[in-house]
Amino acid sequence: MMKLTTLQAGRGIAALAVVFYHAHSHNLASKIHPGESVFRPFDIGYFGVEYFFVLSGFIMMLVHAKDIGKHQAILPFMWKRFYRIFPLYWLVLTGLVVVFMFLPELGNAAERTPENIIRSYFLLRYDVEFIIVPAWTLSHEVLFYLLFGMLLVNRMLGSLALAMWFLVTVINALMGGWDSRLVFSPYNILFFFGIAAYYSLNLIPTKRCASFCLLGGAVFLGQGLLIEYELFRPDLLTRSYVYGLGAMLMISGAVKCERSRGWKAGRVLGFLGDASFAIYIIHGPVQAALGSLLIATKVSESLPPLWTLVVLVSISTLAGIMGHLLLEKPLMRAGKKFENLLFTRGGTPLESSARSG
Repeated sequence: MMKLTTLQAGRGIAALAVVFYHAHSHNLASKIHPGESVFRPFDIGYFGVEYFFVLSGFIMMLVHAKDIGKHQAILPFMWKRFYRIFPLYWLVLTGLVVVFMFLPELGNAAERTPENIIRSYFLLRYDVEFIIVPAWTLSHEVLFYLLFGMLLVNRMLGSLALAMWFLVTVINALMGGWDSRLVFSPYNILFFFGIAAYYSLNLIPTKRCASFCLLGGAVFLGQGLLIEYELFRPDLLTRSYVYGLGAMLMISGAVKCERSRGWKAGRVLGFLGDASFAIYIIHGPVQAALGSLLIATKVSESLPPLWTLVVLVSISTLAGIMGHLLLEKPLMRAGKKFENLLFTRGGTPLESSARSG
């Protein structure tokens, strides 16, 4: 399947948004220069997570729609999802566990407890943060993959499971019980907006695809700004619906325009999209270490907030890119080779469509 450059660009922008959010809100304003702000809208960069969730739903349908109801596709699907996430994540996590064991002053007690280490490795989301904090989103991704996989085993059973998951999640949220950190969190609704984006592709007029994309961007960015400036205070369910709608329109509009009108994203954003997962996983620990170093050496006292932000964002993004080139790409190549060994018989793929994308 040909790579869609607009989706890769969206991945790259979403990853950078999260990097800016953590640099500005979690490190600069909270630790290095308490109370300082460089540009308040950077604090809405958390919505990169919402975009990723919608994109995941869309990609699963785009790549695997032809595999629905084909039970032989489930093992290749699960293997692909496993090696896309866990090898790099476990490698980075193991490095952090070792660092915190030998240099406990860099972390806190929770990062060294066996319980939290086990939770972090297996993405068991509870009230305690994971050692790699942004990894909480991977718990939702894995849950979605498991339920989506049921579609491949049996179309009716999988459709029923996804429909019930959506319905119970909405009812749970409306009844005020959305304190579930994983199974019935309103965040999970975003995956369904991604599925809806896939089915809406054929409904978008070619002449209007750019308008759909721009409208989605306005809805998505507009809600973030309204929330940041306290002009709109939605609950998590409403917030997920609005972000989901905005991302759905952006993704479906952009893909329609790329397919029918030749839209292409630049190579830089495409490369950042390729590196987005590594950037997402690696940037947090790097920013935390940089912040501690700036404070310990008292460089932060002479470094203005703007330049502090530049240092945090640029170095953590570069670290993610290096992680992508030096770690993620070799791991992905190894995973692909092993996939070919596992899911071929006599040199013929067992299920070609399940092994694309």
